[in-house]
Amino acid sequence: MATRTLGLLTAVWILVSPQAHAQDVPQSFTLDGQLFSDAAATIPLIDGTIALTVQILDEDKICILYEETQNIGTLASKGYFTAQIGTAVGSTKRTLGDPGHTMSTVFQNITAVNGRLVADGQPCSVPAGAGKRRYVRMTIAPQTMGSVARTLSPDLTIDSVPNSIVAERAETLQGLRSTDVLKVNTAAGSALSQNNLESLFSSSSRFDSLTSVIDGTSSSYMRSNSNSGAQLPVLPGAPTTPPIGAIWFDSSDSKIKFQTSVG
Repeated sequence: MATRTLGLLTAVWILVSPQAHAQDVPQSFTLDGQLFSDAAATIPLIDGTIALTVQILDEDKICILYEETQNIGTLASKGYFTAQIGTAVGSTKRTLGDPGHTMSTVFQNITAVNGRLVADGQPCSVPAGAGKRRYVRMTIAPQTMGSVARTLSPDLTIDSVPNSIVAERAETLQGLRSTDVLKVNTAAGSALSQNNLESLFSSSSRFDSLTSVIDGTSSSYMRSNSNSGAQLPVLPGAPTTPPIGAIWFDSSDSKIKFQTSVG
């Protein structure tokens, strides 16, 4: 049975979305260590082609959230290896049993994540929960050992450093995703900008006027209703200085009146 000694996991990335641009950071973290061919871990495993399969498991180690396979070699390194773990969805490194999530989905703890059972590959689901860990499980198949798969033990804990790949609070606003937040849009035909929004509430009078329009109580416009018709302004007498064309209902004599050019 092959054993191994591993160095520190140096996770260094923050995940990107499927619409990622070229300048975005990688979707992988670095896994390095030394492999041995004996149980006492004294004889380095020297091999030109070692199939390395890496699984990322949930905290209970029953659900596979990510799986990839790649070849590594240790011929010139005395058993030492370095591998980049993590890929974009659709990468050829991903296995047929991989659930197909983005790497940020694999590590996030905001929503439940679907995966595949370690036992039989059937569907499973990992509920969200603050502080839930992820584990790395490694399987190697050295060519010099007949390419027989060997699972290394123990599984490696992925703690706060790799989980910062996701930076959940950095990519959310108190748990709200970008799709849950109103965003500026100044594209053609749109005028949703910070300046335009603030101009609507630049004074209490503008706010009150907007509220009265929404409530249907504005005195600046004629209201219409399919059941009760249009509502003219009701005044006892005449307005103080009505402009030409102004119209109102005079409640003092029950007449509809309007302002002409001569009075």
